[in-house]
Amino acid sequence: MTSTVRSVLLPDLDIDITHAMNELEELLLTYASYEYTGDVEPGELPAPLAHRAALEALQRLSEAITPTQGERAVKAGTTGRLLAPGGSYELVPLRLVEVEAADVDTLAAAARVLGDPHARQAVRDGLEDGRADLPAGELVKRAAQLAGLLDLADTDDTTMLRERLAAAGPADDVVLTGAEEDAYRRTVDRLNAMWALGDPLARFIYDGRR
Repeated sequence: MTSTVRSVLLPDLDIDITHAMNELEELLLTYASYEYTGDVEPGELPAPLAHRAALEALQRLSEAITPTQGERAVKAGTTGRLLAPGGSYELVPLRLVEVEAADVDTLAAAARVLGDPHARQAVRDGLEDGRADLPAGELVKRAAQLAGLLDLADTDDTTMLRERLAAAGPADDVVLTGAEEDAYRRTVDRLNAMWALGDPLARFIYDGRR
């Protein structure tokens, strides 16, 4: 099967996204443990939870995303700032992340299975037994939201911003034009709607440090 790599825009939200991925990994490790120890019969875990498929997809996504977030971005040198026109104030940066489309699809499928009210007992057991700190419902929500962030439909705005960021180095500051700032604000509206369900307080952080 031919892999398809997508370049997506992801906001640097410090530890918010990486913490959610770590918690999801703990949950998916629970299902991997069930299979390893024989606590589930073959075929009892549905795809993509079975055979570590969702776990390995998440780990690949995490490998791509983690160096763009918070202190990990500093260590990776992904520190370029995103500035309003004239450099007047700093915006929450958007980072370019290359992900496998198949991994995003697998994560979305896992979210659907985890959130199914009629899920098999082994799925429900994992949600109850997992070592993650987040409640089961929050884990399911975060899985769906992360998949949604990584599968946000392209628009003229995202194309404009992606091309501008691609032309700069990961450590280079980018001063947006007026049109690019408008595109940024429309794009982060969509990102915030996906990740924070449109929470106005969460949206406020994108408005820049003047």
